[in-house]
Amino acid sequence: MSDLLTHWAVMDDCRRLMPFVAGIAPEFGESLNRHHYLARLGSNTRTEGHWIPPILRWTRQHWDDPAMHPEAEIKLAFCVAGLAHTACDVEMKQLRIKTVLAEENSPDPTPDDVERLVYAYHDTHVFRKVYRDGAEEPFNTFMMPTSRPAPARSSRRWPRPCSSLP
Repeated sequence: MSDLLTHWAVMDDCRRLMPFVAGIAPEFGESLNRHHYLARLGSNTRTEGHWIPPILRWTRQHWDDPAMHPEAEIKLAFCVAGLAHTACDVEMKQLRIKTVLAEENSPDPTPDDVERLVYAYHDTHVFRKVYRDGAEEPFNTFMMPTSRPAPARSSRRWPRPCSSLP
């Protein structure tokens, strides 16, 4: 299922909020700020975060080594973003299952077609509200260069599918 933007938004929110939360080591937020493009990959990982503890152990072992510190900081950012993904899944998956059940009135907790629509609606909402239709990072410089015409950058005007061509 695609919920890429939802996970990016959760990671971005965590990155922005970390400096204001007592008890979170500043290195966590600093690593996300310095490596937020790489952290986006961590925010879309799978397997419920089982990969995080071994990488964090390696990071802790190499944190004070000046030669290894840059790599350790990147790995920390990747792991922190993966933790944000896992936390999002713990909360949001249950909400999505309830939404799908209510929509379908079905004993099956995840009818595929409805579940895909819910994911798509969440990502569309996030794109429009959080990333302001592509006007906010990463879309304005990373994914949607300004050299493209304006309609290509807007979620309100989608290209016609190939099947609709004459």
